[in-house]
Amino acid sequence: MESADNDFNLSDARIIPGTYLEETIKILDVEVKRLYIPGCVNDKSQILKFIPYWSWGNRGDGDVQVWCKKL
Repeated sequence: MESADNDFNLSDARIIPGTYLEETIKILDVEVKRLYIPGCVNDKSQILKFIPYWSWGNRGDGDVQVWCKKL
């Protein structure tokens, strides 16, 4: 999960496991899958966006989080 896709403090996010959506996007002209996983940020429902680990940091400065707690 990268702050370029998510407008909240990444460490506050929790996922709801079991379901997700995906879309194909381009990062550095490479097609990758971005996952949309339902979750919660500070007790508010939120869709969390995840990209492949190798691609973080290639879209500007920002935070990244590899692991996310579940509800």
